[in-house]
Amino acid sequence: MPKVSVLTPLYRPPEDYLREMMESVLHQTFSDFEFILLNDCPEDTATDEIVASYGDERIVYLKNETNLGIAASRNLLIEKAKGEYLAVVDHDDVSLETRLQKEVKFLDEHPNCGVVSSWYQKMYGKRNLVRKRPETNAEIVAAMSEGCAVIHPAAMIRKSVLNQFHIRYEPEFSPAEDYALFARLIGKTEFYNLQEVLLLYRNFNGNTSHKKRQQMRENDAKIKALIALKQQRKAELMRQIRAVENELKGLIRQGQRDILAKRKERHHDDGSAWRLFWEQIATQPDIGQEACCWDIWDGQFMTGRTMDYWSEKWKKMLNFRS
Repeated sequence: MPKVSVLTPLYRPPEDYLREMMESVLHQTFSDFEFILLNDCPEDTATDEIVASYGDERIVYLKNETNLGIAASRNLLIEKAKGEYLAVVDHDDVSLETRLQKEVKFLDEHPNCGVVSSWYQKMYGKRNLVRKRPETNAEIVAAMSEGCAVIHPAAMIRKSVLNQFHIRYEPEFSPAEDYALFARLIGKTEFYNLQEVLLLYRNFNGNTSHKKRQQMRENDAKIKALIALKQQRKAELMRQIRAVENELKGLIRQGQRDILAKRKERHHDDGSAWRLFWEQIATQPDIGQEACCWDIWDGQFMTGRTMDYWSEKWKKMLNFRS
């Protein structure tokens, strides 16, 4: 079984872009992978010939009988994948040769992380701009409410996380299906962005993000609304948890006072230290909120020669400590 499944959906890719992408994958320094390419254009025979020209046994070439669309094709790729990790590779981008190696290493060393990605560099003319993304899980989750903070075509995903929570790409959010997938994973796994460029992103007019710009914006807004709702529900849940915690603390403090009252009835003493202690408990009900009765008794009331005698007697009586 391969460690990694490299997943690439295809739809009439330009030959030079397709070849450059494929060669960047096949020349990775990490080699334990299967390379699954799924052609979503049944009548496209040119792509069949291009892929067949590569004799690498790691290549698995599939073709849909009917056009399914990008989200459904990505889901089919997930189902076909045998690897522990899923590396997303789009047909027109170039992965730097150490990408798989570095992402596999990170996921192996961080089992709580389900998604790792990186920065990317745009490829067009002389304006080869580097696009950075936040690093840690907390930073990424905070940024997700403003937009997708994980570069999808540079991402590697732990397949077990997707299966555990039954999460897949959702066609209704296409062409922002990647953003929706990551939004669903918030709170279920951790994210991390390697702080270096591992992907060359081809920015041209044929990109889906260009051709479906308006639809992308509309679905981005829907996903942001979902994230906001999720955050509101989490805030309400935390408020309820804090309310229960405060109620439990109150019950515990009341129980402590009840125990002390019963002990007082059974063990009368006229010593000044005892009277001071009991008066303090009776007049300041919140005392002991941050410390147990031993710390109050020893630290605030037992001084001088009475300390040793009363401290040991009190501890033995209540048996709060071993």
